Amino acid sequence: MFPQLCDLHFHLVLSLFLCAGAIGSAGSAGIPKQGAVSTPSPAGTTGSTTSESPTDPPTPAETPKISPSSIEPPIGLRWGESEEEVKNKLAKAGVQILKRPKVDDREVLAIEGIRQPSLLQAIAYFDAQKLAEVELQYGDSTWTFDAYKAFVVSVTRRLQAYYGEPTVLARDRRPEGDRVETIAGYQWQQGDSSGVILFFFSVEQGKNSYTTVSIHYRAELPEAPPPETQAPSATSETSPTPVGKMEK
Repeated sequence: MFPQLCDLHFHLVLSLFLCAGAIGSAGSAGIPKQGAVSTPSPAGTTGSTTSESPTDPPTPAETPKISPSSIEPPIGLRWGESEEEVKNKLAKAGVQILKRPKVDDREVLAIEGIRQPSLLQAIAYFDAQKLAEVELQYGDSTWTFDAYKAFVVSVTRRLQAYYGEPTVLARDRRPEGDRVETIAGYQWQQGDSSGVILFFFSVEQGKNSYTTVSIHYRAELPEAPPPETQAPSATSETSPTPVGKMEK
């Protein structure tokens, strides 16, 4: 429907990491481990009256209920594990593991068949043959606008409950030719430089739309940008809510 959309998504995610100072990439078995945030399914959210959108400033969180010293990867993995260790561990969970082409000289494994609602796939990235990043990609062609909105807001709140207030990496909506693109990104980081980034991307072209949400757990992130580099507070004019589903 949208030519080279996967490449576009990749470059936007890469730009988002570069905004944070990271040298990144793009873009379970369903049992979250300590430090990983369980993400809810948006099922049943149609007609929700939630007023927040992914491009609104996050609602201020209370003091984090959990204050881990490190942000660990999801789906039972551990930073520094080798590709073979990851394969052996996940094979026992009965998921499908697919080798992917390298991304910026990083080895890549795609993990499918994880039993978690609306999780399309997980992607493991290896730096110097050690696990350095796990990306969780979410989406569903049947999701409504309210379902997408409720999902992103819920995930943001859960991450805030674990790690406190995020740093805003991007919050923008702009026309690109005959398309309208919306991007939002928030980063949480711990004292040992481990971190997690929530990324939202949407593109509208006529009656067609594509929307994706991804959560990136990273073993190490550079120091987050200072507050003055954050995007300005969103308004109804600058932060319209994105589309909720792909139309075929």
